[in-house]
Amino acid sequence: MHFCVETWKARENHSAMKKNKTAIILTIISVLLWVTFLLIRFSIPKEAHLSYQIDSWLLLLSAILTSVSAAFWLAALARQWNSASKIIVWCLYGVTSLFWMLVVAAFGSYFGSLVVDRYACDNDKNYVMYSYFAAPFSAVSLYQKQGFVETGVCFLDFYYPFDDPKLFVYENADAIVVQHSKNDSVYTDVYHFNGDIYEGSAKDSILDVVKMAE
Repeated sequence: MHFCVETWKARENHSAMKKNKTAIILTIISVLLWVTFLLIRFSIPKEAHLSYQIDSWLLLLSAILTSVSAAFWLAALARQWNSASKIIVWCLYGVTSLFWMLVVAAFGSYFGSLVVDRYACDNDKNYVMYSYFAAPFSAVSLYQKQGFVETGVCFLDFYYPFDDPKLFVYENADAIVVQHSKNDSVYTDVYHFNGDIYEGSAKDSILDVVKMAE
């Protein structure tokens, strides 16, 4: 009986050591991820992001690993407490973790670019258009590709969801042409580089210039 108790304690201590090592490793990784994210965030313009939203994914991973490593440290401390204390502390951990994730999500609205439906229209080699869907509209913005960085140019418009978007950018003509379809109909919108839309005869004139340029 005494041998069984000693064996059980040895296994428990071994398990605790493994959890402590895991907590240390996760903490180191999360710190490195946070440092990497902050270096990226402070080295690129405020309205810019990395291609394929890499910085957003980095923030998401950093936040999750921070919560997970905190859980391992909490589990290590909780071994010293009674059952009632453990229940209270784990409930508090759940609430604070949720609050923590919401705070991080609000930071720069990074999570919004990952968890909501969106499309990227990147048929142009120098520019890309992103649409972040928030029912019933899609908020559309234009970004310029600069290596691995995509810098915000302007906000274009709010759209109802549409299909098959195509982007054509003509810098010399100060024209951003967006083609999209809805219910088997094709539409064309033309914008200035400041985001203002061309309408009426001004739109027709720009489209004529664009057709001649092609």
